[in-house]
Amino acid sequence: MSHLPRTIPAGELERLTAALAAAGLELGPIKPGTRVTRTVQQAGACWELTYLGARYGWRLVGPGVEHGIGVLDVEEAAAHIAAPPAAEAPARTVHVRIGTHRTAYHPDSACPALNGRPETYRGQEVMPEHQARARGLALCGQCDALLTTVPQTYAGVPVPALVRGAWTTPLGDGWRLGVRSTLAAS
Repeated sequence: MSHLPRTIPAGELERLTAALAAAGLELGPIKPGTRVTRTVQQAGACWELTYLGARYGWRLVGPGVEHGIGVLDVEEAAAHIAAPPAAEAPARTVHVRIGTHRTAYHPDSACPALNGRPETYRGQEVMPEHQARARGLALCGQCDALLTTVPQTYAGVPVPALVRGAWTTPLGDGWRLGVRSTLAAS
């Protein structure tokens, strides 16, 4: 038995429409297959607002908020949707060999150039990409060729930089499995 309300009360729907209009947004249609979830388009991104009842307010799902956040009033939801997206993405982590022959950084820890020359290999360390560049290291040629073959989108979903850097590792496999599972369930 569902604990969600069966419909959105007319008063709540009017308050939501007014708050979105004040923020320069337009309330979209009901999400297919639901009764209490409405969509809002903002800068090419789709946001979902699910009415949870008078006591709990709304659940907001959108870019950067994939699991949803609770908002008690519609003005807070409208402000969150209308806010500009975060400007800075997290830095990509790369792998750097410890030892001699240290001239490049590697997004893929399985790169043969990283683990090669066992007589001079003393392990590897992980650091942000900007820190590796500051140390005078360049992107490995073999990793660069691998990264150019990684798609920008997978099944219509943009591939994050972290996953692009680890496309052939278990992280990439798990991310692709998660995307396929999510698309199959929706």
